[in-house]
Amino acid sequence: MDIQFVLDPYVCAKYLMSYTTKPEREMSLLLEATHKECREGNMSVREEMKKLTGTFFNHRQVSVQEAIYRAAGVPLTYSSRKVIFISSHSNSCRFLKPQHILKQMD
Repeated sequence: MDIQFVLDPYVCAKYLMSYTTKPEREMSLLLEATHKECREGNMSVREEMKKLTGTFFNHRQVSVQEAIYRAAGVPLTYSSRKVIFISSHSNSCRFLKPQHILKQMD
């Protein structure tokens, strides 16, 4: 165990933040490298998004607790209320009308 006397609270906060966000920084570098690789390979936007998504999900770090929950098939969330998805998509074409036309509609 490494114990040191802290004289500067800013340095302590900076150390704690860099330590806790270390996996996010590594993921950011990995995604940037994947993005650069896709741009050099002249991939379409769809192919690039698929590759970035795959990189993210294959290299994401999870806690021990989350890994055990997922392996055991235990739900990560619980709600006492039932949730039902209601599609609000209509088949009509939607677009923004100019302000003067909207005023005429009133």
